[in-house]
Amino acid sequence: LKDLLKELEAESGRDLSEWSKLWLETAGVNLLRPEIKDKDGVIESFTISQSAIADYPFLRPHRLAVGFYNEVGGKLVRTERVELDVQGAKTSVPELVGKTRPALIVLNDDDLTYAKIRLDEKSFATAQAMLSHIEDPLARALVWGSVWDATRDGEISGRAFIELVLSHIGQELESTTMMTLLRQLLTVANLFVAPEHRLEAQLKVADGLWKLAQNAQAGSDAQLQFTKFFAQFARNDKQLTTVADLLSGKTQLDDLEIDTDLRWELLTSLSVGGKASKDRIDVELEADNTANGQKAHAAAMAAMPDLKSKQVIFDKLVNTDEMSNALVNSASLAFGRVLDTSVLEPFVDQYFSKVLSIWENKSYHMAEYLLVNLYPLAIVNNALAAQTEQFLKNPELASKPALKRIIVENLASVQRALSAQSADKKG
Repeated sequence: LKDLLKELEAESGRDLSEWSKLWLETAGVNLLRPEIKDKDGVIESFTISQSAIADYPFLRPHRLAVGFYNEVGGKLVRTERVELDVQGAKTSVPELVGKTRPALIVLNDDDLTYAKIRLDEKSFATAQAMLSHIEDPLARALVWGSVWDATRDGEISGRAFIELVLSHIGQELESTTMMTLLRQLLTVANLFVAPEHRLEAQLKVADGLWKLAQNAQAGSDAQLQFTKFFAQFARNDKQLTTVADLLSGKTQLDDLEIDTDLRWELLTSLSVGGKASKDRIDVELEADNTANGQKAHAAAMAAMPDLKSKQVIFDKLVNTDEMSNALVNSASLAFGRVLDTSVLEPFVDQYFSKVLSIWENKSYHMAEYLLVNLYPLAIVNNALAAQTEQFLKNPELASKPALKRIIVENLASVQRALSAQSADKKG
């Protein structure tokens, strides 16, 4: 490493000793925000503020670009770019003083450094109206990422994130970005939206995704992904009937192939909704008794919503060694897919009573699957957080740091969701 840094110093003409200390010997990620004052649309001051989380209070040096974007011919395109070094808590950018304030400002344009970024108020309003019109895919991804981070950190309401995604994902051309957004929609609608608004948000997402699937290009990946995630969100009778009709062929979308994988996706969603019996799920396995089919079958069975079925699969996962690692992962992931989170309430105490025995009697990977996937995160309430905190006081965890890390991360997940829900309540 020393030799590499020596060569980099010679090439760049910079002393990298402090850079190496801050970037290679510390953890955490910094947050960068623009602080802008303008008068009559002309920038009077432009400052980049940098902060760090309490556990890792390190402010790093950054080489980054600031991009200005304005509407040109119906697209948001970059009209100004300034590259600079950011040091410490505040960095002034005098080069931008006197410039006309643009519609959208992107910190870390071109993704030159590793940091989280925030949008200023005007830029967020522009994103709400025109995010899908950002011409450059990297800039678009940076804005998507910024909005997600702000939602995850409880600065933007979950419902605002949902509205933004449903308004613009239909025009997203990057498949990877689209998949990321769809997964984030699941997290936001199920965990980050305040409980009193959750059902409305989930139904809205399902209806929005079905509309997007119907309007997507025939045979496209977007059509397939919108259909799959619509099925994951389907909750009411109308939506679940549409899922059933897709599976039976009664409802069809142009050039959408209902292949084996999609059949299992649709059937599992019906299982979650209480619309698929054990016999029906077994019939599907007879048609696809492959390794993937067996994993999908395990998931569909674990997703059945009645308490008796949940208890059977919980006991099988925790108290027996009947299932392979792959089947345990599939089944335990599906266990927490519920329309009514109260179904999981009886398993909170059971989970904590089994943590130590799972850790001691299962292989590491098996234990990790079970302790992460069976954690009843979907409940998301203060009682779950408190019980998790109490368990972390168990003295036996002192000699089991890997186990403690899993429980700490579970606690962080529920605390993050509670913080996001608080932001969503405020709108």
